[in-house]
Amino acid sequence: MFKNTYEAITKGNTMWNSLSIPASTLYSWDPNSTYIHEPPYFKDMTLVPPGPHGVKDAYCLLNFGDSITTDHISPAGSIHKDSPAAKYLLERGVDPKDFNSYGSRRGNDEVMVRGRFANIRIINKLLKGEVGPKTIHIPSGEKLYAYDAAMGVKAVIAKSFERIHRSNLVGMGMIPLCFKPGEDTDSLCLTGCEQYTINLPSNIREICPGQDVIVSTNTGKSLLHHSF
Repeated sequence: MFKNTYEAITKGNTMWNSLSIPASTLYSWDPNSTYIHEPPYFKDMTLVPPGPHGVKDAYCLLNFGDSITTDHISPAGSIHKDSPAAKYLLERGVDPKDFNSYGSRRGNDEVMVRGRFANIRIINKLLKGEVGPKTIHIPSGEKLYAYDAAMGVKAVIAKSFERIHRSNLVGMGMIPLCFKPGEDTDSLCLTGCEQYTINLPSNIREICPGQDVIVSTNTGKSLLHHSF
């Protein structure tokens, strides 16, 4: 029975074979699709990657406590009607009842980037304990969604990282840095309103896991050593 069922699996059936397909060997992106979108990751990519560079006078986007999970960072649940992702879909003619979820639209980077830190139960210390997916834009002081406030995240400093998440950060060009044992934002009296400068070697061969990296703030009250 199984042999008879599967022996023609590579030949398809009438309905499958009647589908029209593009002649190109590459995937034909539909610019009107809100589910699948051509990501920008490989555009203008060179065979020789650019070398590492430090971060100078960067502002903190979010300041979290312990136990932040990937569901806080990139939720897979429903899309809130007032969120940046909802605004993006509305502008493209999607009815709110058809928003679906972030998980179902994970093939569209435009939706997912608007959904980062969109967990409605996340607590950002910059908001003084207020629960919700927003932050304080520094230096304007305006309360915004993380997507609207973000200007390109370059580094994440934490007490520890889950191994796969740390690898994902590196893969997306972000620096995962760990506090020294026994240190955190509270012990170092960091509020998240400071400007941060991260000094990195310009030669990638001089960078290795576990090495110390100097992170300094514009307040002058802390010169921090972190490790990858």
